[in-house]
This record gives sequence, C-alpha cells and structure tokens, in this order.
Amino acid sequence: MIRISQSLIKAFNCPMRGKYLVDRDKRYQAYGPGLTGQALHRFAEKYLFHLHEGGLETDPSFYEQVLPIGAEFPTYLDFSDYSYLCSQFLKYFAVESDKDINRYAVEEILSITSSLPGVLMEGRPDYWVNYGPEDVMVDIWDWKTNRRLWTQSECEDNIQLKYYTMLVHKALRERPKFYNLAYYFPRHQSIREFTMTADDIAYFEEYITERIRHIMELTEWPAVPNIDNCTYCECWHECPDKEIKEDNILIMAHNIIIYKKKIKEYNSQLKGLVETHGPIELNGNMLDFYLSESVDLFDMPGIIKMMEEAGCEETEISGAKLSKESIKKACKRYKGLWEEIVKKHGKVSKSTRFSWRKCE
Repeated sequence: MIRISQSLIKAFNCPMRGKYLVDRDKRYQAYGPGLTGQALHRFAEKYLFHLHEGGLETDPSFYEQVLPIGAEFPTYLDFSDYSYLCSQFLKYFAVESDKDINRYAVEEILSITSSLPGVLMEGRPDYWVNYGPEDVMVDIWDWKTNRRLWTQSECEDNIQLKYYTMLVHKALRERPKFYNLAYYFPRHQSIREFTMTADDIAYFEEYITERIRHIMELTEWPAVPNIDNCTYCECWHECPDKEIKEDNILIMAHNIIIYKKKIKEYNSQLKGLVETHGPIELNGNMLDFYLSESVDLFDMPGIIKMMEEAGCEETEISGAKLSKESIKKACKRYKGLWEEIVKKHGKVSKSTRFSWRKCE
C-alpha cells in the first residue's frame, strides 16, 4: 500500500525527487524556516488542546509553560523568531468564540482509500473545527510561517488545504454544505480564506486522482530543477543531474542557501563543544567566547563642545558629526578625551561574542 500525501504529490513536480522519497521513505531533519515552522506547529498543537479541553478558557501563563517546547529542537533553531511567532499566534487564538463546538481535531492523521488500487490518501491538517450542527460549517486551518505573505490567488491555487478538506469531508458522517479554508500567517497577523462545497471537493478528488494515476504510471523520473523544487530539496546531494546542471543560476543560488544554513548549524555545534571542552586552536587562530564592548553615544552638541574645549581641529569636529567611529578616531590625538566623552555622553554595553581571534 502506497501512502500519498499532498506534500508527496507536490514533490512529484520534480519526478526524481518524488520517486526518491517514495523509494527511500526518508524523513529529514528540517532546518532554517522549516525548523521554525515545525516548532510553531508543536506549540500550536499543545496550546489548542489546552484551549479546548479547558472549555475555551485558558490561563495566559500557559504561554510560558508551552514556549520551552522550542528547547526540544536542535540548537540552531532561531528561538527568538519562534517565540515571536508563538506570541503572534496567541494574539489571534486567545480570542474566544461564543459558538458551540461540535467537534475539533488538532494534527489528526486522516486517511481514505483511493479508487486507485494500492493507494491510500492521507494527511494531517493543522486544525479543523465544526461549530454547531455538523451540517452547517467546518473550518479547516493551516499555519504558514512564511516571511512573504501569500496573495489570495496563491492560497486558492495551493492544493494543501483542498487536499485536507477532501479528507475531512470523507471522515464526517453528516457533511456540511460549505467548508471554510483558512491559511493563517502569524508573522503578518493575516488570514487568507476561501470556501469549498461538496461539488468542489468531488471535482478536486477527480483531479487529484488523475494526478496520482499519472505519478503511478511514470517509468522515468527526470530531475526538473527550478527555484521551487530545488531551494529546500532534501535529496539534492544525491540528485543525478546535479553535476551537469552546476552552471544553472538557480542551482547555484540553492547551493548558497544550503551552505549558509550548514555553516550556521556547525557554528552552533562548535559553541557546545567550546562550552564543554574549552577553546579550539587552528592555524594560529583561537575560537572562543570573547568579552565584547559596544558604546552608544548621545547628546551630540555636548560631545562637540568637549572636543572644541580639548582643542580638536575644525576638520576633526566636522568629521565627528558623521559617525561614532569618526569621533573615536579624532580623539586618539587627545589623551583621555574618548574616555571622558563615553563617561559623560555614552552608554557601554558588554556582551560575549563567539568568534575567531589570532593567538597572542
């Protein structure tokens, strides 16, 4: 029995990638935006269960209880971004509904037998809820952590929620006349909604069945590189067309993205090693945690007056008006002037930086 999800159908936009995932049945650790999305989905799952099981009354402190879920993920998770998205999520879902809830499900796996032999269609909607009588309306949600807000047409063209709606429709005994599909973008506090009827779902099921039939009948699986297929492809390094398409600008851009994320991941791992075992010396450089100071200056008229009283030249004072670095450079000729300016018109912040420095 082959299990077909909406993400696998989309993977077959590049037949090689789709076939690879089916044959290997691999599951990859996400990174970057994908990892942030995973963490938010885990937070949303726990929060919504708490919300409903508490009778739609939730303690605001539950946010602090659930937020540490992010610590369960690899250290290269952008925790500040994750925390921000969680707080945005609560701004919307902390608003309670006065409607009666007949049934709801969070991250529930749904599956139906396809008309195609040996094929099971399955998916896991982020959240779906039935208000009041079952035959009135069902809301089906999906969270999107994208930095770019999708347009209405992009949402309506995407198959993900339509696929989930088909599964929910089959799971209900009494089927509503309308389904409300909603992509929620917590980063933008925006929702893109549209509706589907039973007729729409029947038409979509025919379309998706033919799409799957085509996939099942494939005998060749060429790689189809483009920005959508390749940017976050899990099997890039095993792609048979990788070498011959090395000059493709999209593939080059993909490589840059992958390597940047790998560098960030390795840097996080090195931090843990240095914290545990001490600094690392390599080729005359030392990797360690170093104390760093930064200075913020304020009251520019007061600074200029001090420079004039110290005897700074007009050119030095003019340059000082441009930046903090210019002020510091001008003060080098006047012993103690920089220190006095920082003392009277500055604020010193200390922090620890993880970096390489030449061995002394």
